Amino acid sequence: MIIIKLGGSIITDKDNPFALRYNVVNNIAKDIHRFIDKTLKSIVVVLGGGSFGHYMVSKYVKEKGFIDRECASITTNIMNKLALMVADIFFQNNLHAIVFNSHAIFQYVNQELTCSGIELIKEYLRKGIIPILYGDVILHEKEFKVLSGDEISWFLAHKLNAEKLIFVADVDGIYDKPPDNPNAKFLPIISLSRSLDRIHAETKEHDVTGGILEKLRIGLKYHKGFEVLIINGMKKENLYKALIGEEVKATRIIP
Repeated sequence: MIIIKLGGSIITDKDNPFALRYNVVNNIAKDIHRFIDKTLKSIVVVLGGGSFGHYMVSKYVKEKGFIDRECASITTNIMNKLALMVADIFFQNNLHAIVFNSHAIFQYVNQELTCSGIELIKEYLRKGIIPILYGDVILHEKEFKVLSGDEISWFLAHKLNAEKLIFVADVDGIYDKPPDNPNAKFLPIISLSRSLDRIHAETKEHDVTGGILEKLRIGLKYHKGFEVLIINGMKKENLYKALIGEEVKATRIIP
């Protein structure tokens, strides 16, 4: 079983609110279909917020300073719409996917992420369904909190005993500086326990989940031996190659 995290930067245009990159998602769906047709392996897909969820949360936090019930309700509905749009593209590519509303099954209890839907996800996987989940706003005791697609991905990879977790981004992997810096050095391997100080932590204006550094810090908690890659989903068939184990330019994450 493989977890695929589709970053908001790859499936949406993060500079334009509510802009889905249809052609990119369509190509990703083709890669997934080809892989399942070849291997019959199970897939779980997790979506980042991109210009949907990130935009809404950052807008409300800037205006009010916190996430209230209005922000929570609008964000969850916007993210559900994004997930349904992706599911529709999957269906057009003969993939059978069902959207799981993350806010309905995830909750923070005593600072720990819990999921009431793990067994249900397993049952749908056994039926050949692709569960689609997404970064969301969820309950945290008496308040609301952003749950990133990254944490969902790490959490599910751990709980479902995944063999591989693939983060699909719009760059080849991780660099020690912003990728557009001519002096940026590509990092083919990152050790979660030793290399985090080498990562450039700059985040986009609307990124409310902490960027690449937070993605890796979350991994410290959940990584337990499964393969983890960060790949460029803008390159044709890159995801398919990573899924079947072909060599692609990527950053490999190790404990």
